[in-house]
Amino acid sequence: MLKIIKRFTKKEWLMVFASAVFILLQVGLELAIPGYMTKITTALETAGSTTSDILIPGVQMLIYSLLSVASSIVVGYFAANLAASFSAELRNDVFNQVLDYSATDIGNFSTSSLLTRTTNDITQVQTFLQIGC
Repeated sequence: MLKIIKRFTKKEWLMVFASAVFILLQVGLELAIPGYMTKITTALETAGSTTSDILIPGVQMLIYSLLSVASSIVVGYFAANLAASFSAELRNDVFNQVLDYSATDIGNFSTSSLLTRTTNDITQVQTFLQIGC
């Protein structure tokens, strides 16, 4: 895992940091929503409450929900972009390393083994990075 993290570029580290910020924002927004539901319930149970006593927390709750969804979309974008760019660089490096093999080295590996290493294994790393973010 440390070998993977050491390969991150400055842009990829920036995406990891931005993802963490947006995840924290999303969690904060999600945790604030029940408080607005409490305000609405209290206003409904209180005699003499006005429509605005219910609508204002309701609109605030709706805005927080929409911001939470937007934050989730941004995190998904950053995670997908990070995983795709990293796996493209990794595939390029593996391809160049295979090109540097001698005929004897290539004879030691089967074609299917080389294909598996360049496709399936890197796809597993890509999926891990995307889900991890």
